Amino acid sequence: LDRGFPPERIVLCGFSQGGALALQAGLSFPHTLAGICSVAGWVPSGMPAAGSRQMPILMCHGFDDSMVPIEVARSSCKALAALGHKKVNLITFKGLRHQLSTLQFEDIMDFYRQLLPQRLEEPCSVVSIPRPTGCIVWMHDASIAGDVDEHILVRRLHQCLPDVQLILQRVPPCREGKSFGRTLLDEITEQLRKASAGGWPLSSVILGGFGAGGTAALLGLLFPQLAGLVSCSGFLADCFPEQQAEPGNDKLILLTHGVEDKIVPIASARQQREALGSYGYRGVSFSAFQDLGHQFSVEVWDNVIEFAEIALDRALE
Repeated sequence: LDRGFPPERIVLCGFSQGGALALQAGLSFPHTLAGICSVAGWVPSGMPAAGSRQMPILMCHGFDDSMVPIEVARSSCKALAALGHKKVNLITFKGLRHQLSTLQFEDIMDFYRQLLPQRLEEPCSVVSIPRPTGCIVWMHDASIAGDVDEHILVRRLHQCLPDVQLILQRVPPCREGKSFGRTLLDEITEQLRKASAGGWPLSSVILGGFGAGGTAALLGLLFPQLAGLVSCSGFLADCFPEQQAEPGNDKLILLTHGVEDKIVPIASARQQREALGSYGYRGVSFSAFQDLGHQFSVEVWDNVIEFAEIALDRALE
């Protein structure tokens, strides 16, 4: 508005949390906008009734989204309809996860063209969307589950996030004269130092791990600058940092666990989540994998990649 654009020539858009924010802000704004586009988003609580304001709303969602499941998008559309919003359209994309993809652009651009017919005096410009860049430092515990194929992890990572680097490190045995927690903390400190030396600031680094590596990853709470933390099949050890979350810092944290894990039962993940909540961490998501034991699968890694895209996108803001 300050730049001279009238409300009826403005479309508010967002992805994931940005999609939820677009709906919240657009429908609460005192002026009626041209429309709202929410990709992989949801309807936050406390949304206003439509009244006489009938803005077109487009919701795009990946059918295979595990971070914000497709059921959330469907229930969001029903919630908008219950509030009186009549121009709501949901488009789902088979095979798409929690990501912003070129598959969606054709439908999104059609939506824009319908709402904003081109004026002669308005040249059409191409807007480039910055791709997430950063580094995943991954601590893998091979003591029970065995090693992982680093080439497979890198290939799948670069299919979705070509500008994100992977640093894979095996969890070391407990060093003589040092506690389990001290050994893990020393190791992640060294790996984060390597990432920084490689040109990645901590704000562009995700620290994650499997098994004891997942336990190590949560020691990353001691490094509040990190973009995010991932604990897969981890457990709550006596080395868990007992410190409150920084005000205004909703650190993104992903916990995943196999429902059939007999080595580290799924109750351990619930304990992790409860501990994080008790210290004020609100950006915690939890994925439980049916028929999965104490193992690191491709499906789990794909879930980590989805999380990394969200966390590194947020770091770009």
